Amino acid sequence: MNNTNLIFRRVHLYLGMLLIPWVLIYALSTFTFNHRDWFRGQFNQPDSWTQLWKKEFKADVPRQQPKLKEWARGVLDENGIKGGFNVRQNPQSVLINFIQFRNPIRVTYRKNSGQLLAEQKRTTLAEMMARMHVRHGYGRGGVLYNSWAFVVDLVCFAIIAWIATGLYMWWKLPATRKAGWVAILSGLATFLLLVFTI
Repeated sequence: MNNTNLIFRRVHLYLGMLLIPWVLIYALSTFTFNHRDWFRGQFNQPDSWTQLWKKEFKADVPRQQPKLKEWARGVLDENGIKGGFNVRQNPQSVLINFIQFRNPIRVTYRKNSGQLLAEQKRTTLAEMMARMHVRHGYGRGGVLYNSWAFVVDLVCFAIIAWIATGLYMWWKLPATRKAGWVAILSGLATFLLLVFTI
């Protein structure tokens, strides 16, 4: 075996090992998405939110999203909640979702009643995996949040490298060429059929 073949085999092997937790979490979470009826009791349980505190609060809420984000950061800082978050508003309220995989927190500002309410969710395993699946983007709350986004980028590149090294090794084994072409063309045909018919 020459050095090039050995390098490709080792890259393919160790990338597969490196990707175990990431591919596993994406596979399991996608399975729960695809069969949501089977996991109905694991999602959106009505009694899963517990009140942490409620306060009287009056504030002028900015309408523009960048200023709204700054306003929400100030509200969280004043109440000792640190980390990444998302914020959105409607005419009645502002909802700030504190981003974390386990036991997320939401802070709701009710404009008409002048109340600020913080609640924490008791999280199921399926919900936690779903949050891992959809977590994305940089600049959402510090080094740890950016580290997750960076690792997701690495996983994307690693999967492409995994495919490339697999194709290389397949091509170097003439006995597998016909079966390999059948597999590649079958996968491509199925993908295109579904893309253009759904």
